[in-house]
Amino acid sequence: MITLGSWLLPLAAIFLLWLPGQMFFSLRGGASFLSGADAKTWSKLMFPLFGLYAFTLLWMQLMIGSLMPHLRRIYTGIERYHRWQGIFVLLFATTHPALLFVGVGIQSYLRRDFVAPENVKYIWLGYTALALLYMTVGAALLRKLVSVKRWWRRVHVLNYLVFALVWLHSWNIGSDVQGTNLRWLWLVFGVSAIVATFLRLTGARQRAERVVEPSIPQPVTEPPVPIHQTSAASSEAGFVRVAALDQLADGKPFCATVNGKQLALFRLGNEVFALDNRCNHAAGPLCEGFVEGSVVECPLHGSRFNVQTGAVLRGPALDPQPVYQVRVQGQSVEVKT
Repeated sequence: MITLGSWLLPLAAIFLLWLPGQMFFSLRGGASFLSGADAKTWSKLMFPLFGLYAFTLLWMQLMIGSLMPHLRRIYTGIERYHRWQGIFVLLFATTHPALLFVGVGIQSYLRRDFVAPENVKYIWLGYTALALLYMTVGAALLRKLVSVKRWWRRVHVLNYLVFALVWLHSWNIGSDVQGTNLRWLWLVFGVSAIVATFLRLTGARQRAERVVEPSIPQPVTEPPVPIHQTSAASSEAGFVRVAALDQLADGKPFCATVNGKQLALFRLGNEVFALDNRCNHAAGPLCEGFVEGSVVECPLHGSRFNVQTGAVLRGPALDPQPVYQVRVQGQSVEVKT
C-alpha cells in the first residue's frame, strides 16, 4: 500500500538531484552561457556539472546501501534501483574527466596545469576514486559468477572509501563548491555519510557477535545431574546447543554456526526453526533478512521462504531452502546437522 511516508524519500531524492543542476546554471545566468560554444568549449564548460551529479548519485548510493535492510521493507524494487544507480554513478564519474580532457586538450590535461600545483594531489584522489569505482561496480555486476559471489560484497564496501576520496577531491578543487551554497550541501553529504558508515559498521559488528560456535563438552569429575544427562543424550542424538532461548526474539533472525555450517534460526513463540543461512539462489545471508510472521525474505534478491518448511514462496529462488531439526530443551536451543 502506498503511504505518505513512502513518498517522502523519492521526493527528497528528486529535490537533491534538481539542486546541483539548478545552482550550476544559476551561477552562470542560465543555459545561455553555452550559446555558440564549439565542442571543445562546451566540454570545458559542462564537465563540472557531471562531477556534481557523479558525487550526488554516489552519496545516494552510499545512503541506500547503508539503509538497505530498512528500505527493503518499504520499496520492493530498491535493490534493482540501487544497482542501476551504481551504473549511472560510474557513467557520470567517467564523463567528468573525459569532458575535461576534451576541453583543455591532451597536453594541458597531462601536465595538469589547469589547477594550481598545490592542488594536483586532489586530482590524483579523483583518479584513485574512479579506479576503485570501476572495481566496486564491476564486482556488483559480476556478483552472480561462482568465482565472484563469495567476495563481491567485500569489494563493494570500498564505495565508502570512494566517497571519502571524491568528497576531498570536490571540496578542494570543485569550481562550483568553492564559495557557493553547494558547500553547505557538501557538508550535509559528508556528515550524513559518516553517520551512515558508523551505523553500517555497528550493524555488521552486532551481526558478527550473534554468530555463535557450539560449546565443546567439558569432562566432569562428579556424577552428572539430570540436565547434564540430557545434554549427553542430545550429543549422542546429534543435537548441538547453539543458543539460549532468550537470545532469540520473534521477528529477528539469529545467526549461528554449527560444525562449520552457517544457519539462520527463527523463533515463533516457543518454537524455533532453522534454515541453511545461505540462500540457494545466490548465497544471500538469510540471518540478515526481513522476517514477517513465518516468512523470511533474502536481503540479496528478495526470495521468500517459509521458515518452518523451507518452501519457496517467491522467487527468484526455485528450490526449497534446506531445513534443520531443532528442539528446545528448557532454555537450551539445540540443532541437529
